Amino acid sequence: NLWLESEAYMNPWTHEPRYQSARCLMCGCCLEVCPNFSASGTFAGAVAAVNAFRILNEEQESTHLNEISAEYKKKYFEGCGKSLSCHDICPIGLPVEELLVRSNAAAVWGK
Repeated sequence: NLWLESEAYMNPWTHEPRYQSARCLMCGCCLEVCPNFSASGTFAGAVAAVNAFRILNEEQESTHLNEISAEYKKKYFEGCGKSLSCHDICPIGLPVEELLVRSNAAAVWGK
């Protein structure tokens, strides 16, 4: 479950990436081209990681952030092969690679 349990933290350094993340259409094009995604699998794909970025960077309650990070690692980070075909296919040109790097940094390395 990905949701905020406290007030959103506003950091000017992440304002633009959060805006870009919110622009995601959730169209699923990234899932169609991803060599690691399967409808019957547990890998959630770039659409989940791009949208998780906002929550990972706004949640301030450490216990909840740890839960979100653990789910992110399990459903995205551990299954991504880093082909970045998701970045190339995005119909609105989201900076998918940057958002994935930022999500990984927040969830995996706590930065």
